[in-house]
This record gives sequence, C-alpha cells and structure tokens, in this order.
Amino acid sequence: MNAIAMDTANKLYDYFDGQQDINNRIIRTVGIAEERFQEDALRMIRCLRFQSQLSFDIATETFEAMRTQM
Repeated sequence: MNAIAMDTANKLYDYFDGQQDINNRIIRTVGIAEERFQEDALRMIRCLRFQSQLSFDIATETFEAMRTQM
C-alpha cells in the first residue's frame, strides 16, 4: 500500500506520493490498478482489509479496477 521504502539510516523514499495518500487516508495502487490486481489478486482483499481496519477511502480508479476484476 502506497509504496514507501526506508533504508537502514531511516531515510524515506516516497516516489509515488504515498505519504500524502496516507495523510489523506486514501488507498491507491502504484501504476495501472488493473495490472496490479492481475499480478496479484490478493491485493484486492488486502485493500478491503486496510479500508475496514484503518477507515481509509479507496481511490476511485483503484475501486473501479477492483470492480472490473471481480
């Protein structure tokens, strides 16, 4: 979710604006959502779990991709 990495010196690498999405409580895929879900369908289940547990919203394009994959 939101593709943020941290190195051993605790430096964050956020190439996809994941921190902004977390601050705005939004779940979205990196890149083309349909492709991400085709690569790993469990991502859709994890998305719903994060939405439920964290009360985040799912980005419209991510939600629509989930609908087309089901």
